[in-house]
Amino acid sequence: MLLNDVVLAGWVSKEEFLIGLAVVQSMPGPLFNISAYLGALTFGIPGAFIAAFGLFGPGIILLFGLLPLWERVRDNKSLKIFLSGVNANKAVHTNASAAVGLSTALMVGVFHVPTSMAIIVGSILGFLLSSEVFDLGQKDFCS
Repeated sequence: MLLNDVVLAGWVSKEEFLIGLAVVQSMPGPLFNISAYLGALTFGIPGAFIAAFGLFGPGIILLFGLLPLWERVRDNKSLKIFLSGVNANKAVHTNASAAVGLSTALMVGVFHVPTSMAIIVGSILGFLLSSEVFDLGQKDFCS
């Protein structure tokens, strides 16, 4: 598919594309590497940097943009309780986690609810059915 998009558009020849593909497949992250290679073939060194930034830039910007916020909220006790119910488990350990898994599977598989909606509903169910929610009245949040 990428071959057709790049070669038919006339950006590079088929031979240049296949040479680059052979080289980048020997390294980790071939899709990222082929984009930098194609950028370099098309616009030289600046093209390689632009193509690489186009793939890596959004993630890096998001990481550095959210990291300071995460440092401020990571010790929030209410957030910890919420995340304990929302985070996925490695296995089903309780009836509540089985109910969440079964209900989200039924929503997607039987009732054809969009996956994104099932994830949101499953997260809310996981939070509401978590043991920490039942213990909220027993915990001292001031200490």
